Amino acid sequence: GLRYSAKFARESGWSAERLIVTAATVCGTVGIWVPEILGVGLGTVNAMLGGQYQIPMLLVLLVLKISMTALCIGFGLFGGVFSPALFIGVAVGGLVAQLSIAAGGPSLTEAISIAAMASVAATVIGAPITAVLIVLELTQSYAYAVAALMAVMTSMLLTHRLFGHSFFDRQLIDRGIDLSLGREGIALNQHTLEAHVGDDCVNLIEDSTGQEALHEMRTKEQTEAYIISDSGKLLGKLSVHQAVAAGDKFVKQFCDENPLMLKKDDSLQHAMYVVSDFVGESIPIVDGDDRVFLGAITEGDLFTAVIEVQNKVRNQERG
Repeated sequence: GLRYSAKFARESGWSAERLIVTAATVCGTVGIWVPEILGVGLGTVNAMLGGQYQIPMLLVLLVLKISMTALCIGFGLFGGVFSPALFIGVAVGGLVAQLSIAAGGPSLTEAISIAAMASVAATVIGAPITAVLIVLELTQSYAYAVAALMAVMTSMLLTHRLFGHSFFDRQLIDRGIDLSLGREGIALNQHTLEAHVGDDCVNLIEDSTGQEALHEMRTKEQTEAYIISDSGKLLGKLSVHQAVAAGDKFVKQFCDENPLMLKKDDSLQHAMYVVSDFVGESIPIVDGDDRVFLGAITEGDLFTAVIEVQNKVRNQERG
């Protein structure tokens, strides 16, 4: 919910002041009727741990806390995620405990609530061991710590596979920063091909013949050429063998109209993945889906750019 709220805030075109005032107004209005959701909510958390709320109220608190937290943080109103995570975890635990009691099970409200609180907090901040140790330190109970450990292990496994290591990790991934790639991978993802577009390639018009293409290739000592339209769009890629086959005919009939292409906004990391199975002299770089031809990059130039970024990162690590 928080990610969707932040996405709406970015795409709405509203000013920062309008977003903050909107979030504060909505949250304040809801807080008039349900004041338990406002602030850190430690008093409400203790009440839920003590089993003082029934299923309807627990459900209301859970839905409103999630909604208001997503609204406020997503719209830029000051606030964190750790305290809401504790609140939401206890509310979920209280709901499960109350449903268990209603089904004839034992009353384990406190244990289930603490375990749920630890699991939600651990997945949000990405610190499972810390969450378990906090439970052990505050409760002085190995039973509660073991219950929290089981809940944390399960929740971390699910969220790590479906969502990310933590909420903060997910935020970085949404911004195109994947920490699992390491420093070199992140640096390669942040460098695009736009700065590495080369113009040392054979460019042909669509009315060029095979003989004309061969002459241009011999002049520049290359074995590939690109056919460009009058509007600057890439029409295809021509190899020396296709140029020989074309002879006195137009090369457009013999070229590869859908060659392997890269976009100027592609990262070096993505380019390395794309060219892993590439066989040829160079790869065309285009601008957008319209295939506006900008130039080409050879495998050697690509590898050189990657090595430069890697060396830069390693030098930074060494100080």
